[in-house]
Amino acid sequence: MHNSKLITILKALNPEEFKQFHRYIHSPFNTQSTELLELFDYLRGYYPDFDSPKLEREHVFQQLYQKEKFNGPRLRNLLFKINKILEEYLIYLEFQQNEYRRKKVLNQIYGKRNLNVIFKKKTEELISFLEKQPYRDTAYYYDNYLLCRDFYFHPATSQEGAFVEYLKYSLEHLNNFYAIERLRLGIDLVNRERIYNESHDFRVNDFFSVHPKENILYQILLQVLDVLTTDTEASFYKAKKDFIQNISFFTQEDAQLVLQVLLNYSIQQFPKKEDVFSTEAFELYKIGLSKSIFIKDGYLSKNAFLNIAVIGSKLKEFEWVSNFIETNQNQLDKSIKEDVVILAKCFLAFNKADYQAVTDYLKDYQFKNSLIKINAKSILIRSYYKLFEEDNTYGKMVISSCNAFEKFIKREPSLNVKKKEPYLNFCFLLKKIVNYKLEKLKIKEVDFSYVLNNFSGVFAKSWLQEIIES
Repeated sequence: MHNSKLITILKALNPEEFKQFHRYIHSPFNTQSTELLELFDYLRGYYPDFDSPKLEREHVFQQLYQKEKFNGPRLRNLLFKINKILEEYLIYLEFQQNEYRRKKVLNQIYGKRNLNVIFKKKTEELISFLEKQPYRDTAYYYDNYLLCRDFYFHPATSQEGAFVEYLKYSLEHLNNFYAIERLRLGIDLVNRERIYNESHDFRVNDFFSVHPKENILYQILLQVLDVLTTDTEASFYKAKKDFIQNISFFTQEDAQLVLQVLLNYSIQQFPKKEDVFSTEAFELYKIGLSKSIFIKDGYLSKNAFLNIAVIGSKLKEFEWVSNFIETNQNQLDKSIKEDVVILAKCFLAFNKADYQAVTDYLKDYQFKNSLIKINAKSILIRSYYKLFEEDNTYGKMVISSCNAFEKFIKREPSLNVKKKEPYLNFCFLLKKIVNYKLEKLKIKEVDFSYVLNNFSGVFAKSWLQEIIES
């Protein structure tokens, strides 16, 4: 039962929601089944982890029906019924947390039941409510489109006179929704072209005739698209400035879209201007952190957490990064929290040149997440190399670690051949460098820089270049 749909959803409830669900399921309106309630009360004792061996199906059935032989279908039926009530509870929660959505559905019910006077009044109230909102996003335009459309086409609405304005408003809001949503989706397509080397036929110019006038979201999305298509610093700085000035009006979803493009641009400039754009990226990460933009499904993004630790420590913001790790680690998903925190501390220690601390952190720790494990193994190898620079006895450790890392990468199923190549090239070059140093040959006798720059991809390329030139 540990991986059942029911247990998975129950795990996702926070303590207050779980406590409220207990009251919800015990309401006679939701169930009067004693068997069902006994089963839930049994499961309730294992919240929040639900990892006890006592949750095996046979054991659970035995607790409910002590003198009966195990009956799988009977237990599955009870679990199915609890799951249905739980899904209804999730819908209830969603409506409780969204006043507008609750009122909108209620108004649709008024319309279907031909409660015409109430329907008209509530439609006008909802439109007025939307007009008071400071932010004009796709949800605003789409909700207005539906309200005006449904009111105009309702059987009780006159098709003559002033009511035609509702039809006009509906069309205008639909056009504005289309313009912004198409631009949002198009940005993602163009972004994929850059990241994954895909080809997509997206042209923004074919819908300039239909767009929301003086809409700040639309204007900034156009600027973001300009960043992606022109790849110029001027477009980046313009978009960044306007985004920061108007960030308080953005929904989290739109803020994530804009911020991710700005961050990607900054990080892509590292090979050319790392000093400048690492500072830009760090500032953007701080802004995203302060506005909770990196929170998704109640958890802080592990990628954002690690990138903040990496970039901040490279900028020698050691105290700030250390405080960030301590104060924000509890926002991480529990299933990956320990992995992420250990790796973040390793990046901090590495950039503080405390290479021994890195080896101490990773010496006996077993990572659960394979991608985090790859980063951990690579930073451990680099730490061994830095220790090797001071003590030649670490040379064999670097080479053996590279050999082990190569085997790990070749077997790792989460990486395709193209993604494995940079790590394998990294190991190849680092082993060559160590061997030449162990043999006390001058590194410049072999043009490692030429090899480095002619590989199709190399992990930690700038770091390798530094040690070649040192």
